[in-house]
Amino acid sequence: MEQDNKILITGSSRGLGKAIAEYLAVQNTVHGFSSKEYDLREKNDIYRCFDTYRDCNVLINNAGLCNNFTMNSPLNDIEDIFAINTFAPMRLSVLFTKNWVENGINGKIINISSRVAKKGCSDSPHYAASKAALSNFTHSWAVQNIDKNIQVFGLEPSWIDTEMLYANAADIEVEKSKLPIGRFIEPKDLFPYFDLFLYNDCSYMTGQVLQINGGSYY
Repeated sequence: MEQDNKILITGSSRGLGKAIAEYLAVQNTVHGFSSKEYDLREKNDIYRCFDTYRDCNVLINNAGLCNNFTMNSPLNDIEDIFAINTFAPMRLSVLFTKNWVENGINGKIINISSRVAKKGCSDSPHYAASKAALSNFTHSWAVQNIDKNIQVFGLEPSWIDTEMLYANAADIEVEKSKLPIGRFIEPKDLFPYFDLFLYNDCSYMTGQVLQINGGSYY
């Protein structure tokens, strides 16, 4: 098993990101930060973040924002969602990829998208759209850099049992009933996919976004 990648995980101060960071830190050098250190809505903070962690060879774009949205919601909510969920991962991916190519590094990017990228979400349409854009970028960025030893992967999980679930799901039991497996994802359910991407030759999988949804395709 390949060990001691240098990994940057965004959104690693709590929830899924924190769990991933703790798991991967056993075999790798893992870096993370809070929104107080770098606000990913701000371009200057994104550049500062990259400059700090530019020696990493793995980027995991995990930071995410979710809230409900209706016609009466502040329109700025759209900008905030896309800034965190779409534009920040894209900008970081471009910065790291350019650095890797210039320095002959075989880099890997893993984007955490969502099941709603495919199915939509009437409660949070802006969130679903931002994740759909991220999944599409995953496919496209992988193809553009397929000849540069840069691999790009994505995961589209359904509801994960973290605070984001309880803050945004209108009815917890109704959401659970939609999952044939009968339970929400726990962070540890995603660990095998990070092992797959990081410790194996997955070059032929580059550009794939895996749906991790307990058999739910609706």
